[in-house]
Amino acid sequence: MTTKNGRLLLVEDETLILLNLKSTLHDLGWEVAHMAAKIGTALDIARTGSFDAAIIDINLDGSMTYPVADILKERSIPFAFTTGYGKNGIDNAYSKVPILPKPFSRDQLETLLDGLLPR
Repeated sequence: MTTKNGRLLLVEDETLILLNLKSTLHDLGWEVAHMAAKIGTALDIARTGSFDAAIIDINLDGSMTYPVADILKERSIPFAFTTGYGKNGIDNAYSKVPILPKPFSRDQLETLLDGLLPR
């Protein structure tokens, strides 16, 4: 598959959100290189996966995903959080990480990605 924008890691535990996100990203010219719905899988992929950026649900079935974000930061891979809690639900240590609010529009997603990986 040829991608015009880049390869992404998606970390999301809600199947419908994940499938909708994957479809929208494909329409926007992004390749979903990896997907994870469990924290252990997300950590493994964050450590060893090959991708350009990541979109991470802040809470996977009750587990906060800050350890995933820390690995991506160490690897200098840009990422953003998705959350239905807004900025108030994010630990202050991650206050500068871009947020994609749930629910989100296609335009919000595209704007977020343009900020993560400018073309």
